[in-house]
Amino acid sequence: MNQKIIMNILRSNATVFSFKEVLLASGAIKPALLVKQLSYYVKKGELYSIRRGLYAKNSMYDRLELATKIFTPSYISFETVLIEAGVIFQHYDTIFVASYQSKYVVCDGQTYLYRKIKEAILTNNGGVENRGTYYIASKERAFLDILYLNKDYHFDNLAPLDLDVIQKLLPLYNNKRMVKKVLAYFKQFKKEYLVKSYLGIPMKVMVMADMSAHKMVAMLERIGSTNRDIFDTWFFLSHNWPINEVIITKRTGLSLKDFLLKCIQELEAMSNRGILSGIGELLDAKQKDWVKKHLKDELIFLLRVKLEII
Repeated sequence: MNQKIIMNILRSNATVFSFKEVLLASGAIKPALLVKQLSYYVKKGELYSIRRGLYAKNSMYDRLELATKIFTPSYISFETVLIEAGVIFQHYDTIFVASYQSKYVVCDGQTYLYRKIKEAILTNNGGVENRGTYYIASKERAFLDILYLNKDYHFDNLAPLDLDVIQKLLPLYNNKRMVKKVLAYFKQFKKEYLVKSYLGIPMKVMVMADMSAHKMVAMLERIGSTNRDIFDTWFFLSHNWPINEVIITKRTGLSLKDFLLKCIQELEAMSNRGILSGIGELLDAKQKDWVKKHLKDELIFLLRVKLEII
């Protein structure tokens, strides 16, 4: 591999490239020789070795770009897209990817979770954006990808999604269950919104009573596995947020009183082990200590207070 090829790589927009890509760019060079040459440039510090067969210009490469080069074809989707879009509030450090196989990969300190999608869906670019160096699902496509793999899933906020776009993408999946589920979700999540300005941009914001109700239902549905819901519910109740009782009853079939009792029972039965899971990276040392010692008991107390006044 001559100096011209390495300079072309360094000047390209890509931050990550594979052995196969370099091999094709270098022409007739033998693979064994190319391995030696790449090792030479890594030792000189002109290239950064990420893992076998994958290289970068330096350690500041784009993790999303790498995600789609570990396995191809693939595209960024699922929670990674929906968190950024504001559809899911739960924080994940993991990068979620649609691919031809299911795989859990930890590479260079970053976790990647690959979920298997049927080939006919995976290779259809409807709702998938080309960002030059990688492909990423639109928020509507990511929403449908999650529905395709999950019969039930909690979404915190459907306001950013365009139902017309979702309905146009639905035929890609050829799935009657998904059609029914989409209609049910949008009927269930019909909420009131306020329009507020953020950095001069008008945005829909869910009213407080609806937000607290949906978050509390999510806490009960995912108790013990998504502890961020417990922290959020404590925050809402400790700041006297109202609760939309209609949403509680519609989603759970319980009166507000029975719902609160069930929340208390489930929290009391839940182990405090792992209480920081999903929220620890968002807190400082003092807050972590408080969560471990007091969060569950404080929330149970607030639920009992709410129970007393209804």
